Amino acid sequence: MDGLDRRAQPLFELRCSNNVVHVHTCADSCATLVNLVQYVVNSGDLHPPPKQDSPTEIAGQRLQ
Repeated sequence: MDGLDRRAQPLFELRCSNNVVHVHTCADSCATLVNLVQYVVNSGDLHPPPKQDSPTEIAGQRLQ
């Protein structure tokens, strides 16, 4: 087996499962998956930003 073949194989395989989700991944994919899950759990950009109220004053003058 030469160096090229060894680089094509993952260094280790991670398997996680519960009654609903079964995940089979290698280390770099696992790290990306963990980052994605953390992003979604922390609300990421799933919710649009709150609407800004229209300004009631422009340069110190009150709008009517």
